[in-house]
Amino acid sequence: MKRFLLLFIHLGILFACAHAEGETVYGLTLHYVLNTPIDSVKVYLVKDGVKIDSTYSHYMKVNHKMRALFNFQNVLPGKYSCICIHKDYETKECSFEMKKFSKWLDLIYLTPKPQHKIYTLNEAKVQSSRIKLYHKGDTLVFNADAFNLAEGSMLEALINELPGVELKRNGEIFVNGRKVDELFLNGKNFFRNDRLILLENLPSYMVKDVKVYERDDPFQPKTVKKPYTMDVILKKQYAQGWIANTELAGGTNERYLGRLFGLRFTDHSRLSLYGNINNVNDSQKPGQTGDWQPQDVFAGQQRTLKGGIDFLVEDKPGTWSFNTSNEVIHSRPNISMDQTNTTFLPSNNTYKRLLSTQRSHNTTWSTNNNWTKSFTKKNTLSTPFRMDHQVNMTYRTYDTNRWDQSVEQNIPFDSLGTDWNMNDIISATSESQWFGHLLNRTNSELCNEGYELKANGENTFWIRPKDKLLFSPNFSWDYHRSNTFSYQQRLIDYPAQELTSPNSPKTYLHQHQSTPVEDYQLNGDFSTMYWLPCNVGVGGTVKYSHQYQSTDRSLFNLHDLEYWGISDQRSLTDLPSTRDSMQLAIDARNSYYSTTYNNKVEFSADVDGEIHLENQKVIYIYMGFPLSIDHTRLFYQRGNIDAALRRTTRFFNPSVYLHFADRKKHTNYQISYRQTTTAPSLVYRLDLTDDVDPLNIQLG
Repeated sequence: MKRFLLLFIHLGILFACAHAEGETVYGLTLHYVLNTPIDSVKVYLVKDGVKIDSTYSHYMKVNHKMRALFNFQNVLPGKYSCICIHKDYETKECSFEMKKFSKWLDLIYLTPKPQHKIYTLNEAKVQSSRIKLYHKGDTLVFNADAFNLAEGSMLEALINELPGVELKRNGEIFVNGRKVDELFLNGKNFFRNDRLILLENLPSYMVKDVKVYERDDPFQPKTVKKPYTMDVILKKQYAQGWIANTELAGGTNERYLGRLFGLRFTDHSRLSLYGNINNVNDSQKPGQTGDWQPQDVFAGQQRTLKGGIDFLVEDKPGTWSFNTSNEVIHSRPNISMDQTNTTFLPSNNTYKRLLSTQRSHNTTWSTNNNWTKSFTKKNTLSTPFRMDHQVNMTYRTYDTNRWDQSVEQNIPFDSLGTDWNMNDIISATSESQWFGHLLNRTNSELCNEGYELKANGENTFWIRPKDKLLFSPNFSWDYHRSNTFSYQQRLIDYPAQELTSPNSPKTYLHQHQSTPVEDYQLNGDFSTMYWLPCNVGVGGTVKYSHQYQSTDRSLFNLHDLEYWGISDQRSLTDLPSTRDSMQLAIDARNSYYSTTYNNKVEFSADVDGEIHLENQKVIYIYMGFPLSIDHTRLFYQRGNIDAALRRTTRFFNPSVYLHFADRKKHTNYQISYRQTTTAPSLVYRLDLTDDVDPLNIQLG
């Protein structure tokens, strides 16, 4: 098996290397004064006074910025010169020496030609048709001015008009059936968690182009799935300034809506804030999207208060950037339900009616922060070092109360007239006309309250001492903590049975449950990659992760305590005053304490490359051979169970990926193989029974 894998890797590398003999060298053409990219520059490669190759510079995204790039392939070591020719600029010649591992030329600055004599022409009328969309390399570009929109339209109206683009009600965007992963504004992310803010508040008249492309990261492996990005480009006259959008509305039944949005932006900074308060459940707009359905409307009434602020700043050369997004959401959904059911039986049908009221208070605060720093060699775009730091946090509190009343009887509800209400049936006594027909009555009250904290961070470093060599040490962490307190009271009686059996039992439950959960995970890895002259990289990765998880579920049957019966009329959230009394009520069969420790080490050998063929054809290749060792320990206590389990597993999950792309014809062919192996939880090895819910009993 090992010989076969080594032979497979060797053949893949030999195949890749057969398509290249020398190095690929890149260069940039820029305006001497404005430092802006200049495309359509014809560049000759000259050696010993002989022109051996030629190409044109063209626009392309490099390190998230638009550049005018050209390249020569299969350039052997030696001394060369470049001659740059453009009709509007002076011809420029520069010399360079091609060395091993060379990749970038010095920046080439072109000087505009002197202005010639100006002639005044007579008036002329020029008419032209506007092109709605076109391809520029691998980028699909929509011309916003080519679409006729109503005055005052926002970005979402423009997106809905783009051919082949579908905007879902939750802000998801699909282009020709493919989901868009990122929505950018002028090449930068905007409110990562809620793209609807940009869609609903940015005026469409400010938009110049909408570009769709696969965002490339030079530090990521060539075969890593590139995020599908939609980038909204603003017109130059709106590159700096303020915009604000407000909306106020009121309606019948005390309905209201208020919105505020403000945005201040420059070439190197952006500050935006928004607020939203409303009790309008449905934010959809029928006719704008194709997936509006009445059943998607929220049941009941919901009051929502939202606010957020997003700030981004970067330096002029683009070597560092900082972005923070913060959001607070408070919602109060209220739901009232009146439901009637009929159960058809062979002998006698039964009729049931349910009244339910639910009120909730939910508050969520979230923050996402990112800081990136890179170091670029002078007069080149070669970046030998880059680091990326992310810290994200979400804190949520919730409080839900629910009241249910239900009755089930053997005659239709309208058979005894219409002059009655639900309280008449719920409170019916033996003298009532309803009493003998009631099969059961239920009164229940439920309360859930708690909190949840989630936090994670990631520190990533890319070290590239040479163009062909990359080191990447990374460290990340995740933390989660939550606790839910639940209270439940339920009373069920059977009036029809009481007439024949006065001592028929009633079912009464008064329960309290506490479920604190805490877990964290620490991850570290170190990877390296070395690119061969054929632009195929070989490398390896070492990963280590440590995970801890603790869960403590305590269920108390308070109805088993003395003075906690039906006649004692305890309130829902009442608890015994002493710990000893609480322990007398604990349900040992369904209460448990669980702690899990997991340590995992992984070693991987990787082959990754991008092979350029003729006529803009590219082959991407990746082969990964990871071997992991996973050690897990479980400590579990539940009733009569006190277990300590261990397990060590080894996994080998190889993967192979091949991707052929014809950029000229915009066609792609992919083939991949991936093996994934996981181990089940150690809890499944325990012989246990969980019957908290009698209708959903779990056996271990």
